[in-house]
Amino acid sequence: MSAPGEHALAAALRFERLTIRGVRNLTELALDPAPKLNVIVGDNGQGKTSVLEALYLVATTKSFRAERLATLIQAGKDQASVVARVTEDGLGREQRTVLGPRSRVVRLDGKAPKSLAGYATKTPVVVFSPADLELVSGGASGRRRLLDRVGLFVDPPG
Repeated sequence: MSAPGEHALAAALRFERLTIRGVRNLTELALDPAPKLNVIVGDNGQGKTSVLEALYLVATTKSFRAERLATLIQAGKDQASVVARVTEDGLGREQRTVLGPRSRVVRLDGKAPKSLAGYATKTPVVVFSPADLELVSGGASGRRRLLDRVGLFVDPPG
């Protein structure tokens, strides 16, 4: 228990390595992100958003751009995969997501997680995009969905 006025520090979470295969226009890409700040630059259509989407996918099992995950699979490929080496407070783990036309397989250190929700709360990632302006200007359903996600991270399933 923290003393009054003390703030509990969040666990130090870091993506050490990211390997992306067959996600949208990214045939194969391996990244070793810097510890604190990474800047992704390039012309339109070069895959900047696809890198962010792959990172979000391996962390949450979902896309922030597409309802159907099969649309993330690169044209002409049978599957897409994202593997992330993550460290949290000095302890490493591997998270893997593989998409097929009608399947999604996730692994945490090579093992199937007990639930997708449990997997998704392991590595909290937040994306803000232009569509998120609807949170303040749109209907209440978007705000409720955001609060549901926040609740999932605050009190993750066992």
